[in-house]
Amino acid sequence: MMMRMISRISVGLLFSIYSFGFAAEPFVSSNVVASEDTDHNRVRGVMLGVGVRTSPDDDYDKFGIRHGMYQFSAPGFSLHGNADVFFGARTLELDSGRKIKAEAELGQIRLSDEKSHAIGAAQISADLQGVNYELRFERNIVDSENSLRNGVTYNATTVALDYPVSERLNVAGVLGWIDFSDNNNRPLGRMKLSYVVSEEQGLAAYVRGRLYRDSNAYSGNYFSPEHYAEYLLGASVRRRIPALRGVLSAYAEYGQERVDGSNSSVYAWQIRYQSVIQQPLRMDVSVGRQTTAGTGGGPGYRYQYARADFIIPF
Repeated sequence: MMMRMISRISVGLLFSIYSFGFAAEPFVSSNVVASEDTDHNRVRGVMLGVGVRTSPDDDYDKFGIRHGMYQFSAPGFSLHGNADVFFGARTLELDSGRKIKAEAELGQIRLSDEKSHAIGAAQISADLQGVNYELRFERNIVDSENSLRNGVTYNATTVALDYPVSERLNVAGVLGWIDFSDNNNRPLGRMKLSYVVSEEQGLAAYVRGRLYRDSNAYSGNYFSPEHYAEYLLGASVRRRIPALRGVLSAYAEYGQERVDGSNSSVYAWQIRYQSVIQQPLRMDVSVGRQTTAGTGGGPGYRYQYARADFIIPF
């Protein structure tokens, strides 16, 4: 299995270097993720990849292949999977001088119960007259226990905009539609209004909200109430730490969620560290917890996670 993975990755790297020229900068990457919720759904994953950046000066324009190994578990349940994904990102410059960023990934995940699913995403974003627009398509599996047992997948389409009202005030919104394979459709909306309290200290305050409804409520595969809404007030901080050669950021938020007419208090927090430890190694590590709805939800629900990303050009 490992030799097959290395062979696939090597072929992809050689093809990329040949296609985009030897001036392109190759890199290796890794991603580690671990999560668990109060329903005892656990996800552990490691993804390894290789790729090339078409220009050493542009971190966005890149192409490559990744191989992932995942373990999904719950009391009395265990399933593992392997995924191979091709990815690419490109910046396109229009005649007007405006730039459009496009990225995509396409692959397959194979599970130990002999099920396999196509997975992928595509995203286009652009800054037009000071407003950032984003169109995104995504397909993946749902990683709760019942969803994995029943092979549930989803297709999501979202449209987002981010508008700076002033130097300190910013408004962002998302409209979307998720089509689950268990005959459930979910229209959704999100909004966030943020204000920079101190640019020098990297302090900001914000209010955000989310709402959706499910056409096939309480299907039993994942958290799917008929109507859901949440409203949270939050604060964030982002500081460059010269001694650590990176940026430390964090946020904390508190509010209410409403599930089919029943209210409960919710909160979320995250700590994130982004750093260039020693040129050219880059790292991005985050840990967090939330009680707002995910694949599970409702009173007493909790979801916690840790994630680490590394990129090493060579």
